[in-house]
Amino acid sequence: MLQYSEVVKTVVLNPIPLQDDELNFKIEILKNTNDEFRARLFRLETYRVKPSFVEDIFADEAQYVLDLHTVPELTVTSKHSVEDCLQFALRELEKKFS
Repeated sequence: MLQYSEVVKTVVLNPIPLQDDELNFKIEILKNTNDEFRARLFRLETYRVKPSFVEDIFADEAQYVLDLHTVPELTVTSKHSVEDCLQFALRELEKKFS
C-alpha cells in the first residue's frame, strides 16, 4: 500500500529582514499515517522567465521552493501535535536568524 502524508496546516511568515534584502518563508505541517507531524519549509524565490510566445519580454515569477538546507532539523524531527510541530519549526527558524 502506498504511504502518504496530508498537509494539515500552512503558515506564511512575515518577511525576515536582512541587511540588503528579505527572506520570505512558508511552513507546511504534514500528518503521516502514523499520526506523526512533520514540518516542511519553503522559501520564496524570484525567477526571470522569458516566455516562448512573446519576444524580448521578461516576466519575473515568484515561487515557493522546498528549502531543505536552512533548517535541516525539520527533515528528521516529528512531533505529536500540529501546534508542537509548528512551534518547533518557528523556534528553529528564529534561532537561525536571531
